[in-house]
Amino acid sequence: MQVRALKDIKAGDEILGSYCGDTGVTIAERQKILACYGFQCTCASCSDPLSDHLYAKILSSDQQLDGSYQTWFKDLTLPDDHIIKPSLLWVSLIEQQGFPFKTIYYHHLDTIVKSFIALGDLENSVKHGMKLARYFVAMTGQEQLMKERADPNYYSRDRSFGTRRSVGKAKRKGKSKGKSARAA
Repeated sequence: MQVRALKDIKAGDEILGSYCGDTGVTIAERQKILACYGFQCTCASCSDPLSDHLYAKILSSDQQLDGSYQTWFKDLTLPDDHIIKPSLLWVSLIEQQGFPFKTIYYHHLDTIVKSFIALGDLENSVKHGMKLARYFVAMTGQEQLMKERADPNYYSRDRSFGTRRSVGKAKRKGKSKGKSARAA
C-alpha cells in the first residue's frame, strides 16, 4: 500500500485517512461504516452538521463549470476573475471539508490553471499548476509531473497562453477605433 499527500505535511501535523473511500456517503452512513472499526470519526466533514449539505453543493458546483470556461474565454466583457474566483472558493471549501481526492477538486483546479494560462499569468499558473500536479501525483504516482509543472515554460508553451489578454486588447482597440470614427 502506498500513501501520497496532496499537501505538505509538517512535523506534528495529524494525518487523516478515509475508511469510507470516495463514496460520498452521508455523515450517518459514514459513522455506521466506521463503527465496524470501533471508533467515531471527528474530522471536519464528520463533525459538521452541514457537511451533507455542503457535500451536495460541492458536487453540484461541477455543473457551474460546464461550458463556463469557454463562455468566459470568449466573452471579454466578463471580468478576468469571473471563473477563477468561484473556483478558488470551491477548492478552499473542498479542502476544508476534507474532499481533495474528489474529481470535482481536479475540475476546479484545472479550470483555475487554464484561466491563468489564458490570461498569461505565469506566477499563478505555476502556483495552481503545482497544486494540480500534487493531485495527479497522489492519484497516479507520476512524480515527474512535479518537476514538469514547476517549470514556467510548461505554461508559457501552452497554445492558449495569454490569448484572452491578447484577444481582449485587440477587441478593445477595435471598439475604440469604431467610437473615434463615429465621433468624427
